[in-house]
Amino acid sequence: MFEFIFGKKFKENYLEFVAKAEPKKKKDMDIKFKEIMNKSELDIKTDMNFMVLKNNFVCLDKVNAIYKDLFNKNSIFTVFYGTNTITVAFDKRYKDYVFDNLREFLIQQINGVVKIHIKGDESIQATPGIVHSIVSGFAHHGVNILSILGSYDEIILFVESKDFEKLTNMLKEIKK
Repeated sequence: MFEFIFGKKFKENYLEFVAKAEPKKKKDMDIKFKEIMNKSELDIKTDMNFMVLKNNFVCLDKVNAIYKDLFNKNSIFTVFYGTNTITVAFDKRYKDYVFDNLREFLIQQINGVVKIHIKGDESIQATPGIVHSIVSGFAHHGVNILSILGSYDEIILFVESKDFEKLTNMLKEIKK
């Protein structure tokens, strides 16, 4: 799609530009990543599940009903609305309840997900490249991000539990 929109020549020039700029940018991004992570409050929740669902009005109604129900139970139920899919992340205690209500829309299910909630301040919204810094920092440490959400002063990432040790090692290294 990139080549179709911009053409091969644009892609070659862009990649050449990125390659020349990369060494300085990488160091700057590493510093920015550490600064963000050190000044933000982190809330890490393990034992979550993740479902990708077909997006349609019936599914949307059911997801909204589950959201209201779990909200009233003080439980986590995070919803990401995409064009073709809806992704939900929720406490594993409600796995059967959520699955029973949404199984007909299920595309993918991942049991054992970790939620990393980065609670910052207005600088999250005002800092160019902040998402790139965070994603690059996670990638540098071998942590695969399943999904990412952002708002004015927060960023939420979801990773598989198998990457939890890498995540904790990354956080220890940042705090040095």
